[in-house]
Amino acid sequence: MVYTKPVPDYRQTLSAIPPCHPSFDSLNPLLVKDDVGKSKPSTRNLPEDGFTYGKALDRDEEGVREVTSLWVSHNARPRPEERIQDFRRLNKMATATGIVDPKGQTIQRSQRRDVTIRHLSGGLISQDNKNLPASHGPYTTYGRGIRPSTPVANVISHQFGRESQEKTAERYCKYLDNQRRTATTHKIKTTTAAIGHSVRAGTHQNAVANQSLRTPFKMTKFLKTDKRTETFAGVDWRKTLSQHAGAPPQESYPAEAPEPAGAPPACDDAAATLESALQDAN
Repeated sequence: MVYTKPVPDYRQTLSAIPPCHPSFDSLNPLLVKDDVGKSKPSTRNLPEDGFTYGKALDRDEEGVREVTSLWVSHNARPRPEERIQDFRRLNKMATATGIVDPKGQTIQRSQRRDVTIRHLSGGLISQDNKNLPASHGPYTTYGRGIRPSTPVANVISHQFGRESQEKTAERYCKYLDNQRRTATTHKIKTTTAAIGHSVRAGTHQNAVANQSLRTPFKMTKFLKTDKRTETFAGVDWRKTLSQHAGAPPQESYPAEAPEPAGAPPACDDAAATLESALQDAN
């Protein structure tokens, strides 16, 4: 038989409490541990759920309806009559008495309240005596002028677009007229090669013209010799042959090109007729 010592009651109670980390009972936010998937528990004593934070606002007796339906004009607060100190005189007095530090000047200004700015007539400067623009006219307006309102009718009707097109067309017309007035024909600059080609072409043309006007070449001993044969060059030889033969003129044929001298006749009949005409002529 084994003897067991009885366990005290307080030990049984302590053994039933599971051990925990000291950070679970700490109020330090740096030591508090959070569970996975949950937010970190708060270390401050907060009120229960449903508590409303903040300060309750007092009810305003003047709501939107009263503001929009009732207009209250502004009444300026009356300005109390106060005597404005003359700092120029105070500074001169401080210099004369040897006060040169800010502390002494403050004491002097607090003690000499009687040194005030006075008008030429001897009284205080009042607000009514200031020369303001509103004093000359009741409709004087203060502030900075703004641009005039946009003419919506001209915007919708595209009036500005049409005016822009007209101005653009007028500007282009002026530009074209100026171009026409100032346009000049550019002179082509000639080169040495171009001058040589033009001179050569002119010389060739003059030579061809002189050659066409020149008489055919003849030997000197034949210049005064009359011709003995008639070739009928440049005329209608059919008509001429008919006149020499005494036959009635045949119907006219279109003129043919002259045949070269010494060329054989086109046919035997024409050759025989030509020989007979030459014999009659001799």
